[in-house]
Amino acid sequence: MVMIRAGRASGEPSSSRRPRFGRARPTSERPAPGVWSSVPSSAGDSAECSLAAVSSSIATARRWATAQTNGHGAPVRTVSAVELGTSELVANAIQHAGSQTAIRLRIHSRPRALRLEVHDGSADAPRRRPGRAGLAGGHGLHILDQITNDWGWEHATGGGKLVWASFSW
Repeated sequence: MVMIRAGRASGEPSSSRRPRFGRARPTSERPAPGVWSSVPSSAGDSAECSLAAVSSSIATARRWATAQTNGHGAPVRTVSAVELGTSELVANAIQHAGSQTAIRLRIHSRPRALRLEVHDGSADAPRRRPGRAGLAGGHGLHILDQITNDWGWEHATGGGKLVWASFSW
């Protein structure tokens, strides 16, 4: 089962260096991989998708994020950036958090801006690894630097961490 929630984004931006659009709500159910549904949302809304921490969920998360981004009228360049950012963040969550917990995605929208959040069960901070040309691994955070307005992470209430990336057009 996939948990999808849509509703008004809550919370004010934090005083930290990076902007904050809201906080992810905990999801207690473990979903089946590869299942999702789109929840229409308008400016100022948020949508959430929860997936099993398995590699097949990367493509599912990418399709879900693309549908959400298209629903906000983002240009093709932004849609592509959100799609790539989603792939990188979900792959990192699966690789480093293990498959014991579900991965939750949330997209908060504001006029001409989106914030993607990925919550996983690991409290370990994301860390840069040296990427080597032609080899897999070590490129994700460097890619986020290039395709996002900003990104960051924080410890999540109830455990784990939340990694976020912001996009605007």
